[in-house]
Amino acid sequence: MPKKEREVIIMAETKITKREVLNKLIDHAREIGNEMFENYAIHELELLDKKIASGKKNAINEANEKLKDTIVSVLTNAGKYLSIKEIQASDSDLSVDKISNQKINALLVQLRKENRVDRDTETDKKRTLFGIK
Repeated sequence: MPKKEREVIIMAETKITKREVLNKLIDHAREIGNEMFENYAIHELELLDKKIASGKKNAINEANEKLKDTIVSVLTNAGKYLSIKEIQASDSDLSVDKISNQKINALLVQLRKENRVDRDTETDKKRTLFGIK
């Protein structure tokens, strides 16, 4: 199998980042001698680095941080482990009318990764409960 075909197959099997695509474009542009593509990809990499360095959060990220703080305060005030439905019933900002259970679950996963929330599963009812460590 030719090298180019192997690279395409490997790239199709794994998720690639924008940085990897731009680096491949630079390599290919240098290979074929296309300075315009090379300069474009280098400029895009610079913009990507600048964006990462700024560390700015967009409005959605800021709103999600507020929701996560609300979830933590609900769990702290409860003093026990709660299900997602119980968390939503405890605060009007987290109600089912405003936010879906899936979004609450995603925020709880983020909170677990940040080690701010703990998860427990009741064996008899097969419910997942969340609480403060």
